[in-house]
Amino acid sequence: HPVFWKGPYQDGTKDMAEFIGIVQTLKYLKVRKLSIPIYSESSTAIKWITNRNATTKLPRRASNRELYDLFDRCLAWLNATPITIES
Repeated sequence: HPVFWKGPYQDGTKDMAEFIGIVQTLKYLKVRKLSIPIYSESSTAIKWITNRNATTKLPRRASNRELYDLFDRCLAWLNATPITIES
């Protein structure tokens, strides 16, 4: 079962992609009641997840609307879902 079935997205950043990837993985594990560590070398994405707040300087445009929709949904899920974050 694929975690990702869309993309690549236009007009985004590596940090946004890392954040979305980690949150999608968290969702996948949560639904399946699995407890597996997730590792990332993206300090920005890790910070966004730890703080449950993601900020980027990338302007919202028509060209990245689909990406921002997914980004916003991931952030909303992260803020609404209890998860354990260890460093």
